[in-house]
Amino acid sequence: MPTNRRDCGALRGYSGLDTKLEESVKEGTAIDANAYGAMQRARQSKGNSVVLHELYFDGLVPKLLDPKAELRAAIEKRFSSLDKWAGDFQASAKAAAGWAMLTYHPVTGKLYNVVSDEHAQGPLWMAAPLVVIDVYEHAFYIDYHNRKAEYIKKFMDHIDWPELNTRYRSASR
Repeated sequence: MPTNRRDCGALRGYSGLDTKLEESVKEGTAIDANAYGAMQRARQSKGNSVVLHELYFDGLVPKLLDPKAELRAAIEKRFSSLDKWAGDFQASAKAAAGWAMLTYHPVTGKLYNVVSDEHAQGPLWMAAPLVVIDVYEHAFYIDYHNRKAEYIKKFMDHIDWPELNTRYRSASR
């Protein structure tokens, strides 16, 4: 486990691939089409992994806070109540093998709970992640073993609502 969350394999992998791809463009060096496609997909997956982990960790607090009025109102408008959203979010997280997110979509102006079982698949295009939970086994197994549902329930008590309201305000402008 990295001591600094920014010092992770995904970030190193992303940076290495980004450098190789950038160098090939600048130097005019052709890369075999299959290798190029694989590098592009791997860079996207590793880059998304880094972003999702940052959003996950930055969206947590040690103790439960109340949701800010602005985001709470948006959740209640879309899901009828905070409890109904929480139930759907937890169901999404239980069904996911990788990530579950509450996202805001700027085209529809709606909130969506979405799942992504791979870093490069699942989220809606252009959607801004607000709440992000890592449900890959590495995120909970040491503390919760195979009790994924317990981890998800506990996660709900550590959501940084002020941070998420800032994300929502920024995304919904």
